[in-house]
Amino acid sequence: MAQEAARVTVVEPCLASCGLTLVLEREYGEDVGPGMIEATGARGWLDDSGRLYLLGSRTHLQVFGSDGAFLRRISRRGSGPRELQNGLSLVVTGDGVVSVLDRSRVMILTFHWTGALLSETRPKGWTVLSPRTVHVGGPLGVHHGAIGTPERTGYPLHLVSLETGEIKESFGSLTGEQDLFAGFHHVIAAGPGHSVWMAQQLAYRIELWGPDNRLLRSLRREAKWFPEIAATERTQGWEERPDPALVGIAADDSLLWVFVATADEQWKNAAESHDYDLFYDTTIEVIDWRRGQVVGSERFDESYFHWVKPGLVGQLVVTAEGSVRYRTTRVRLVGR
Repeated sequence: MAQEAARVTVVEPCLASCGLTLVLEREYGEDVGPGMIEATGARGWLDDSGRLYLLGSRTHLQVFGSDGAFLRRISRRGSGPRELQNGLSLVVTGDGVVSVLDRSRVMILTFHWTGALLSETRPKGWTVLSPRTVHVGGPLGVHHGAIGTPERTGYPLHLVSLETGEIKESFGSLTGEQDLFAGFHHVIAAGPGHSVWMAQQLAYRIELWGPDNRLLRSLRREAKWFPEIAATERTQGWEERPDPALVGIAADDSLLWVFVATADEQWKNAAESHDYDLFYDTTIEVIDWRRGQVVGSERFDESYFHWVKPGLVGQLVVTAEGSVRYRTTRVRLVGR
């Protein structure tokens, strides 16, 4: 039986002092040696002590201290114990403890920041096909993905044990049916307790789900620059101006931090070169989700896709000397 949906809150726009500024917080990476960042798609995660874990080449992790200094590499390419072939996602499950989901080996490897392997297990009843996994407490994570078994089909969110690989619950659908047009075009972020924020990429809608399959909150943002268009009519390719897409969220106890990719005015030139940095700007919005109000909004001439933590942006950059660095940048609300 379908449950009753939570009331939809239409998020109010900014009223005053809604500007945002970006302040460089820290830079990571070295010119040569094991601290050199080699990959172009590296993403970083912080633990409670400020150590940064960078998953770049998908065959190893790089660990940096709270001061930005390189500490060590963890793992290497291979199919044996402690080795990675295609690390797709990383979850910081404790202070100094990280779990890596390896798509090719179909394994969950959990390491201490010193490099010690704490556990290695296989997912049971689900496969590591999506980079969207978030930590929700203890050894538990929520994985976003399609699972084809009769009891799981239609529920895009799965509470899993990263120690045993078992599914505890599947949730995230009022009806238990999958939206075939939207597919799995969502991004997720940890919410209060074991709840999870799930946002549609092709519509400015954000929902808070509990693992008991209760829809706790439903937020909708009505903005002229992000029109409601049917999924089948969306343009995301190089031939037409791409529609906006919600590409990243993070959340704390009171605020949602949102990335929206919006077409740059030079998108036609970018389409010729297939340069995503020219293709998209990023609109960053900060929403007080309890009050249902935007408290900060700004468009930046950069492409951002990854929140390291709520309010902290991660981005790969190339220096004037040609070295790759990973930068964390703080988003600050003007007037706060």
